[in-house]
Amino acid sequence: MKNSNTSPIPADSNSRLQAHDLSFSWAEKPVLQRIHLELHAGEMFGLLGPNGAGKTTLISLIAGLIQPASGEVRVMQHSALTAPDKARRNLGFVFQSVSLDRFMTVQQNLLFAAGLQGLNRQQTGYSLQHLCSLFPIADWLKKPVASLSGGQKRLVDIARAVIHQPKILILDEPTTALDVPSKNRVWDVLKRLQQQEHTTILVATHL
Repeated sequence: MKNSNTSPIPADSNSRLQAHDLSFSWAEKPVLQRIHLELHAGEMFGLLGPNGAGKTTLISLIAGLIQPASGEVRVMQHSALTAPDKARRNLGFVFQSVSLDRFMTVQQNLLFAAGLQGLNRQQTGYSLQHLCSLFPIADWLKKPVASLSGGQKRLVDIARAVIHQPKILILDEPTTALDVPSKNRVWDVLKRLQQQEHTTILVATHL
């Protein structure tokens, strides 16, 4: 429940993602205390901290999956607490574990994600073509995910997260367990999304 002593975020702000005076406790133990965050178009921000620091908790609050003890989160001016569906339409998520069906092809995974996001056939075709211009995935479309390397799976996972062209991309430990060349490819793709698509990127990592 929102703390009545917390001032609401101004509705006329041009920020894409805002957290204001955000706090969260688990079993009466504070996990996050009075977090303030404001991100704009084309901005990349890193949440740095060891495991258990509260990074994933903050992501869950932004997604509207849990309720804060106090404070407010707004995504494209939609409250994550009172309008979570509208807020989540502007978000893309990449979780620590790859969230692809390993028995489906890359293209099937992307088509399935497009369907979940409500894209029609024309929108899906455009999105697939656009993703192939941003990601090195064109030669993998007919391959089953199980046949890809760890780095290739992660790139496809990021492509899946942005198939609906979200304004904000949130990644939780996106390069864990990847070798150095694969990590570099992931960061190259993220920079391309930031610079060419003006995607706002929030990365949680302990690195």
